[in-house]
Amino acid sequence: MNRSRFWFTLWLVALIVVFSATFLGTLAHDGKLSLLTYPFSQAQTSSATPTSESARPVATPTKPTPAWMTIHSFRGHLSGGHWYDSPYFAVPDHWRVAWICASDDASLPLVTIAAYDHSGNPIAGDDNVAAHGLCSDLAGTGSQQQHGGVIRLHIYAQGDWTVQVQALK
Repeated sequence: MNRSRFWFTLWLVALIVVFSATFLGTLAHDGKLSLLTYPFSQAQTSSATPTSESARPVATPTKPTPAWMTIHSFRGHLSGGHWYDSPYFAVPDHWRVAWICASDDASLPLVTIAAYDHSGNPIAGDDNVAAHGLCSDLAGTGSQQQHGGVIRLHIYAQGDWTVQVQALK
């Protein structure tokens, strides 16, 4: 082999090695050639420019929406115009009452629920009543109350009834 041909071949091999290394390095850098990055994770070989996967927005956790949860429940059957007084119990600052009742008296299918503090003072909203409405097979709810502490309920409903005290949790 003559001397000029040797140098030409050497330069040609060197150029091929340089171009091949550059091309394969670019593929590995872009994540298109996983063979070169094998024992390393994507995080260790990631570049400063984001790929399509890393450019996706990350979902931020959201707080669950508060829901009304029953914290006290009372059941009974009333007839003849009698009231039921619950024992005293504690409520948070924000609460409401929910009820379901089936009236024995078609002419008076009402439910009335009043709330009183430990001193006997009415604490509920309009007309000192925490809730009032019609007895039916459907449930009803009263307005949200803004007074926490120790209370008792004064309940009037003809027939079978269930009253729940609920708080947002």
